[in-house]
Amino acid sequence: MSDMAITVPVTVLKTAPNAVRTWLTQALGLGTSVEAGQQEQEQDAHAQEWGLARLSNAEAHEVVEGIHDRTREVLRAIAELQPRFRWADLAKKVGCPLDDDAPLRGVFRGLTKRTRTVTGDRKAGLIVWPNWDDLSWEDAIGEMHPDTHAAFRRVFSIT
Repeated sequence: MSDMAITVPVTVLKTAPNAVRTWLTQALGLGTSVEAGQQEQEQDAHAQEWGLARLSNAEAHEVVEGIHDRTREVLRAIAELQPRFRWADLAKKVGCPLDDDAPLRGVFRGLTKRTRTVTGDRKAGLIVWPNWDDLSWEDAIGEMHPDTHAAFRRVFSIT
């Protein structure tokens, strides 16, 4: 078995994780650009449907720099989870009761306000809860744009 080295342009490495994956897929001949582009279009369509912000690394850093410590703690906990996460998992990580979001309402308001300030988009949202009304609190799902989630992981140096 032989070793293989791949040189990835710096401009590609500075982009979103999906762009890096797309570049590698194309470079290695493992898929077509149409497939990769289609996946990114689907993510963007979903993000637009819910008004999810797609933040760059710089924007994510700006969001983090402008929020209170408790809000930063909650955002870091979300970054440690997946882009799609259960309320129960977040509540457990930050010490919030499973059946009451009241302790975090101000945190989520602050995150929304800061995201809108940073993006300049009055309708942008950082997190959506698409099934909040359909399920029990424990089963509610929160969602952040995958690229934004990845940017926050980089800001918090989460590997």
